[in-house]
Amino acid sequence: FREAPRHEAYGTVAVFADLHGNLWDLIEPKR
Repeated sequence: FREAPRHEAYGTVAVFADLHGNLWDLIEPKR
């Protein structure tokens, strides 16, 4: 992961990098 998870209005977001250096947002929606 590139940063600590952050809380947004729509849920929790964690940013990670794949093997090629592309950044992805992993989003857990609010319930």
